[in-house]
Formats: sequence, C-alpha cells, structure tokens
Amino acid sequence: MTAATILSSAFHRSGRHRSPASADGPAATGRGLVVRDVAALLAVPVLVLSLVGWYHGSASFPEPPFAGFIPLLAVLACLGAVISIALAVEVVRLRAVVRSGARAALVSVSGAHGLPIVAERAPSTMASLVDPQVAVDRIRRLEREVDTLCAIRNLSIIANDDVDLRRVLENALGVVEQVLDAIEVQVYLRRGDEDPSGLPDASRLGGQTSFSAHTGIAHVRRRDDNDGEATETGGPKGGKKPKKRGRSATATLAKLAAKALDEQRSVSRVEKLKVSVAVMLTADGETLGALVARAPRADGDPAASIQTLEALAKPIALAIRKPALYERAVFDALTGLYTKRHFTEQLQRLFGQARRVGTPLALILCDIDHFKAVNDTHGHLAGDDVLAAVARAIRETVRDYDSAYRYGGEEMAVLSPNVTPENAAVLGERIRAAVAALAIPVEGGAIVEPKISVGIASWRPGLPAPQELIATADRALYAAKEGGRNRVVTEDDLADAIPARQPGAETTGRRAVVAAPAS
Repeated sequence: MTAATILSSAFHRSGRHRSPASADGPAATGRGLVVRDVAALLAVPVLVLSLVGWYHGSASFPEPPFAGFIPLLAVLACLGAVISIALAVEVVRLRAVVRSGARAALVSVSGAHGLPIVAERAPSTMASLVDPQVAVDRIRRLEREVDTLCAIRNLSIIANDDVDLRRVLENALGVVEQVLDAIEVQVYLRRGDEDPSGLPDASRLGGQTSFSAHTGIAHVRRRDDNDGEATETGGPKGGKKPKKRGRSATATLAKLAAKALDEQRSVSRVEKLKVSVAVMLTADGETLGALVARAPRADGDPAASIQTLEALAKPIALAIRKPALYERAVFDALTGLYTKRHFTEQLQRLFGQARRVGTPLALILCDIDHFKAVNDTHGHLAGDDVLAAVARAIRETVRDYDSAYRYGGEEMAVLSPNVTPENAAVLGERIRAAVAALAIPVEGGAIVEPKISVGIASWRPGLPAPQELIATADRALYAAKEGGRNRVVTEDDLADAIPARQPGAETTGRRAVVAAPAS
C-alpha cells in the first residue's frame, strides 16, 4: 500500500486533479476524486503486470529461477487487480452512503426547526464533504447554524415560560452571550415613540445582568421610580454586582444602537480585536428597540455575527413583547394594580383552593373617602394622582404573596391567602394607616391627605361561592363608611343587624350613602 499512497499523492499533485473552484463545480470535483482513488488502487497490479511483460519479453534479463515463475507472477498480479477493483467499488459505495446520510441529517435538522438556511446550502455542503480543503469550513458553518437553531429554541421556551420583563431579558441575553461568545450584550428599548436613552435597559457583562431603574413592568406603574435616571443593579441571581465597563465602550454601543434605529438596518463596527453589531428588535411590524453585542473578532468580516444576531433578534423581540401584552391585559394603566377581570379569575382560583384544602383566605376591600370632593375641588388630574398614590401605598404595604387590584373607580381590593381573620385585620389596619400618612401635592400648591375605609371578610367552611365572600366584605366596608369612615371593619365586627340601604339613598359610584334628613 505504500506504493499506492505514493502514486495517489503524485496523482493528486498533478494537473489532472481539478480544484473545487473549477468550472465544472463540486459534482465534477467529487467524480474526479473517485477516479483518483480507483486509479491509485489499480496502480500496483498494473505496474506488476507491466514489469512481468517487460521481463518476459526482454532478452537481457536472466532466466527465471523455475519454470512457473512468470505465470505465478501473472496470477498474483491479476488477483491484486481483482482485489483493487473490489476495494474501489466499496469506496464508491461508502462515499454514496456518507453523502446520503449527511443529506438526510441536514434535511431533518432544518425541517424540524423550520430554518431554510441549512437546506438551501445542502447540495454544495454534500459535495464539499468529499474535499478536505473545504470540509472544515463547512463543518464550522454547520455547527454555527445548529447553535443558532438551539438558541432560537431556547428563546422560544423563554418567551412561553415567563412574563416578567427582567427575567426574560436576563435569560435572553445569556443565550446571546453563549452563542456569540460575546464580551457584552445590551438591549435598548423604545417607549412609545421615544427613542432609547443613552443607557441600556439591560446589559450582560461577565455572566452578570444589570438593569436600568426603569426596566420592567413595574416602571410603568411607579411614578417615583427615578424617572429618567437609570441606575444599575445586580442580577437577580445571587445579587452580585456586574463587572464595571468602560464609559467609552458603553458610549460606542449606545451610538451603534442609535444608528441602527435611525437607519432601520443592522450596523457593525470592526475594531482591532473586537466586532460590535447592532440589530433592530421588531415584532408584529413594531420596532421595540435594538440588540447590541460586542464579541471577539474571528475575522475581518462581521457578516456572520450580523446574520446570527438577526436570527436571534426576532424571538427575543417576541419574548420582550409578551410582558407588554400581559401588562395591558392584567394591569390597570393608572394605578398599576391588577384589573377587576384578573381579580375575578384569581378569586375563583384561591376560593377553590381554600375549599379543597382548607387554607385561609381573606378579602380586603378599600374605598377612598370623599374622593368625589377631591375631583370637584382640585380637578380630575389631581384625582388621578391621589388614586396612583393610594394604590402605591397599598402595593408597598401588602405581603409579597398578596395581590392588590383596582376593583372599581376609587375602590381597591386585596386578596390575602394563608392569613387568619385576626392577621387579616392587622393587615387591613396597616393599609389604612399607610394611606392616612400620605400627603399628596396637587396642582395649585394644595395638599391632599386621603383616607380610606376598609372592609374585611375571610373564607369559612361552608361558604358556597366567591360572591358570598365579596358580599360579606362589601357589608363590612359599608359599615365602616356608616361608622364614620377612615376605619377598618371586619366580618366579626359586624352587628347582627346591618342597617339596610334606604330606598332614598344617594349613589356615588357603586357605594350607596344614606342621604341626610332634611332640616
């Protein structure tokens, strides 16, 4: 086989071997390589037969050592030729098997993930598998595409599993960091028609994710959360502070993001050892912001990084859009509390859980006292400020696993699971005191000090339906109003006979107030 290897190498170096860039294309190259291998296998027996014929016909060589020497050499040469032909046929069969198996694998991968990028280049990829000069590059490209497919799958799982914007951003930036081996990944989000500020909404550096102060669902609802001032905080895991970055690097990425949004296209910046790429985040025809990544420069052309980042940008944009859609569905825009529809759904769920396993459940209804007077005296914008401030006080007072809702115009509700009636009364008093401590400046220099009345009901065995719990809390709230307002009344505090609403009662919102007798 040493002679075959030498002849094969000589044939490969000769001008008869076409390069992959020849005019005949990759298919002709593959046929040329098969012919080369067959010729290499047949070279040894052909050479032996030639020497035997030359030896037999030449008179200058000595006589053979025995009579059957020449026929024996001829038989061995023919046997070698037969074996070589069989080996050549096996080589051709194995090449066909490899090409067929690789093509089936590529079609399976691209079809399963719906990405045409692999299938489109499958024919040329198959032809290149037989050429060692381009096989490595093809394999690297395929590995990059498979990594991109896996990343898209992971991003789809992230979009389906979570509606918290900060967690979505942290997980999505982690995927981008891993796929691109990125030094830093940032997201700049638009708010309405406004372009992003100079600071990123989320940034991942050194395995840690940091957020600006206004990032997340909460920033839409809290008016006092450093509006316009972005501060960095540690990622939710472990509370570690992210590594510090240079101001010039942050400014460069911010300018790149702004350029991508201004020009509505992907842009890049190639440095000595790094490449920075910015692509747009677009979902349902709406531009949500820009995704920027800074990674080590593999070569002078950033096209591969742009292509990969663009492939990841669409699922990331969909994942970012989902929390916004969820927010519109379950959060009240003015107060930031959950909507009444969400209240109804959660009450049904918690009430059913209480009936099944007997866990305590309390419903706390709150109503702002004399809210109509605030609107009439200071205007509806001042009323909106009062509503937002009261809602914020309630949200900051309840426990982490309690949930607060805007139940009506100036009415709010709190669902408090796993709390006894006694502890529910304590929580209701804390809420009342927190609201009573507010002093809200309104237009014109006036100060509004709101007060609330609170009614509390708790689930008890035998309670037939959630509506009964609401009715009991409503009676307690009515008793608090009738008792002088700015107080807490529980189910246990109710007298055996509650004064009924009189037919001549005036109605403010959904709450009836007994009219004062005429003097």
